[in-house]
Amino acid sequence: MVGTRSNPKIIGILGGMGPLATIELERRIVLYNTEARKDQDHVPMIVINDPRVPDRTAYILGEGPDPRPKLIEGLRKLEACGVDMIFIPCNTAHAFYDDLRRATKLPIYHMPYRAIQEASKLGKRIFLLATLGTYLADVYGKTASRIGGVEILYPPNNVRELVMDVIYGGVKSGRDVPEENIKNIVSLLKDVEVIILGCTELSVLKEKFKKYVSVIDPLDVAAYDAIKFSRGEISEKELILK
Repeated sequence: MVGTRSNPKIIGILGGMGPLATIELERRIVLYNTEARKDQDHVPMIVINDPRVPDRTAYILGEGPDPRPKLIEGLRKLEACGVDMIFIPCNTAHAFYDDLRRATKLPIYHMPYRAIQEASKLGKRIFLLATLGTYLADVYGKTASRIGGVEILYPPNNVRELVMDVIYGGVKSGRDVPEENIKNIVSLLKDVEVIILGCTELSVLKEKFKKYVSVIDPLDVAAYDAIKFSRGEISEKELILK
């Protein structure tokens, strides 16, 4: 059954990676639904915000436990709640996308896929800012190759380390990130046309990045897509990576 405004589809959010990013996606789905005039006009959501999921980057680097069992446990809970599509507000977790899809009959939204599609409208030199795990697993590079016609550029190692410090030393730790840190990161990128904020912790800093460069925030794309899917304005086939 296709969702409608009067009978919307239920969005499941498999979160906790990190907790603030999960809340931010939920907040944006509510905020961007500008046509809502009463509670009943909003998108129904079931949210699991479980920070006990093992760190995805640590596992990819060979330094921590496998997060997939905990992720699949979350999928089972969302299945039991009767959701219609699952959103995972963690870019690095999409390294396990194919495994997670095999673990459920429910469609799983592919956030990097949709972010690349939107970024390609703004430029062809697309730089990715992300965790070391996302780079090592080549989440965006592999996705781009499956789409075709677009290239994802990775920044040099010194920039990657600065980004990791912003993610782990700043947002995940609950500390403020000075704007000078953001400006420094952008200044080290050459001939950049558009940046994908390929970590949902960076999404929290979107407004600071936008002062210096064109930005695609996957969390923004996901929020708008969740609203449209719930209303039946976009099909699940347009939101998943085959």
